[in-house]
Amino acid sequence: MILKKSLRARYYIMAKIVTIFLFFSTILSIATPGIGEINDEKSKENIVFHDKIIQTLAETGNSPEDIIRWQKECPTSTLRFLSEMLPDEQEMIASLAKYIRKVNPKIASKTLWREACAFAYYSKKYGVPKELLIAVAKAESHFDPKATSSKGAVGVMQVVWDTHSALLSANGITSKNHLNDPELGIAAGALLLSRYIRAYGSEHKALDRYYGTASVRYKNMINKNMMALESFL
Repeated sequence: MILKKSLRARYYIMAKIVTIFLFFSTILSIATPGIGEINDEKSKENIVFHDKIIQTLAETGNSPEDIIRWQKECPTSTLRFLSEMLPDEQEMIASLAKYIRKVNPKIASKTLWREACAFAYYSKKYGVPKELLIAVAKAESHFDPKATSSKGAVGVMQVVWDTHSALLSANGITSKNHLNDPELGIAAGALLLSRYIRAYGSEHKALDRYYGTASVRYKNMINKNMMALESFL
């Protein structure tokens, strides 16, 4: 009898403990935001943009909150590196965003900021002078990621998928549609230019290969674009 009472008392105590534990667990789960929300709040607090970025965002009708929103919409975008850049790099990105908008006023704000960050990121990744990469993009498409040609060239850098699919696929650009993405299109062009510069030993010969034939007119256009870019960057 005594043993039965003892067992009942133990079960009662254990049931109480479990009930109390579940109660407090529920309260904590309601009161405490999720991990993603905590990180989001921390990231907002830690994000610091150069004054030139904020000024240029205002000129394009945007704010730093738009950059944060675009980062969430495109988690793999090079926009995620913007707040981590040094002040002079951020200033360059802002100037480049203004340049893209001047060259092509129809480019959406989200696209031009993604492109500006992508030019900086992929020129560094593939060792291509950013001024050259930007000048080629202006000549090829006026920075329009939706641009296509009668020869099958696609995107900001007007890359022909059928010609370069193997190389592009090996570097994470796995479909023709990726070339219409403003950042992946730039990545594709930077990759090709870097290969051509290494293979031919000079930017001039690399441009001939990129264009598809030796063309003084094309190289003059690129040089003109690079000179125009100097006043912005």
